Amino acid sequence: MKLSYDILWVDDNLDSIAEDRRTIEEFLEGFGIYANISPVTNSDDDLLNEHIHNPDLEILLVDYHMDDMDGADLINRIRQTNHVYLPVIFYSSSPLEVLLKAANEAQLDGVYIAQRDFLIQKFQDVAKSLLNKEHTIKRIRGLLMEEVSEIDEKLQEIFRMIWNGLSGNNKKELMIYLKDKIIQQRADSANKKLKNFPNTVDDFSQHMSERFLSKSYDTYTRCRIVNKMLGFKNNNLGEYKQVFKEFFNHGNEDSINRLRNNYAHTPLRTLKQAHSLENCVKIRKELHRQLKNINRIIDYLSAEP
Repeated sequence: MKLSYDILWVDDNLDSIAEDRRTIEEFLEGFGIYANISPVTNSDDDLLNEHIHNPDLEILLVDYHMDDMDGADLINRIRQTNHVYLPVIFYSSSPLEVLLKAANEAQLDGVYIAQRDFLIQKFQDVAKSLLNKEHTIKRIRGLLMEEVSEIDEKLQEIFRMIWNGLSGNNKKELMIYLKDKIIQQRADSANKKLKNFPNTVDDFSQHMSERFLSKSYDTYTRCRIVNKMLGFKNNNLGEYKQVFKEFFNHGNEDSINRLRNNYAHTPLRTLKQAHSLENCVKIRKELHRQLKNINRIIDYLSAEP
């Protein structure tokens, strides 16, 4: 699931698209998506070439009538890159029949055509089509999260199927096995980590340098560590620290940590009942909020003498 859409808008009069640009930004913002719109004139060939080779480009808007460049030529140029199936909206103030004829003569495939007055509606239709793909559970939770969750569900089903057929002694033996061989081993492992934990500040510094981003610590723990560190500083980060703290607030249903864990560990059958467009938008907006908040903290700390 994406947090932003890279959009290239090619027109020889960029002033004329300013209002429509704001409308598109507000439309995507409603879905929790940042619209990274790059308006480029057809005369700036170097910049244009840079953008058409952007692998993250999502949508292209092209004016048909431009000085020194035909819109159809630009679209064919785009199709020669890796953007063979990139959604392209081909627009003009000319009658629709003229645009259709131009697209047909230029043999343009996969192109959406719109008169200038209906460009926004056409964009919204195309964007909604992309968003429908973005809002699938698979896109949101990721392939790994989905497969691990499904394996867990099947293992639970196998457990239930076998459990009822076991004898009383077998059930007791399984209970002791879980307690002594698995849970106790985890406790012993935790004790071993505790025993090997650094005793000096210098050793601790090296430990964190090597293991902060390793499997030794999860996101919840990293957030707690950083939040504690921020508390040591005499600064004006109170507001940002509170938002940052909410990232790992298990009591907050809308916290990113809670939402992420829900999508990671809830079986698909159960998740389908709660999955919705509103949840997708909520996750995007909360991610934007947290990222913006963390960037502000970084900027503040970077500016300190």
